[in-house]
Amino acid sequence: MPAAAIVGQFKSDPKWKNLTFEDLQQGGEGHFFRQVMFGGSHQLSLVNALTGRADLAAVCDFLVTNYVKLVSGTDNTAGAVYEIKQDAAAPFTSLGGKQFVVIKSIPVLNPPVEVNSAYLSDKTMKEISDVLTSDEVAPDPKIFAPAGAKGSDFQALARFVKVADSWYYPMRKVLGIK
Repeated sequence: MPAAAIVGQFKSDPKWKNLTFEDLQQGGEGHFFRQVMFGGSHQLSLVNALTGRADLAAVCDFLVTNYVKLVSGTDNTAGAVYEIKQDAAAPFTSLGGKQFVVIKSIPVLNPPVEVNSAYLSDKTMKEISDVLTSDEVAPDPKIFAPAGAKGSDFQALARFVKVADSWYYPMRKVLGIK
């Protein structure tokens, strides 16, 4: 998603009109980036940017929310300024007070729970969907960790929802897929 946003943003610049996703994976003379680094996680990518090892980082807001606070702007929009909390846990323990600015925010939706309809009946698929989207599953702490819990991508106040394929249109738009 970040590569698609970069290519989309710069394709109108004559210098980068032929920019591809692959071009963003290499750094050096004549390339879009001077150097390309892979942080290994969203958190470590942000650490690279905050410590000056990288000029920018692609970061999932959900995965750094426990470490930051919004100091100006609107949450998850271009121009929003965040600051690392003074008491932030690793890997941000020595970065309290450091700030960063959102230059682009892209909706990256959670992947679907999929079933193979060649092996499951319509009735079974409906039963699975009904259970996963039920009011009983939404507050289940074995599935959705309590708010603020570490190490879980499923947090309280979340739930499974049944969506149509069109739900993924915002991501397809960024990727240039119809």
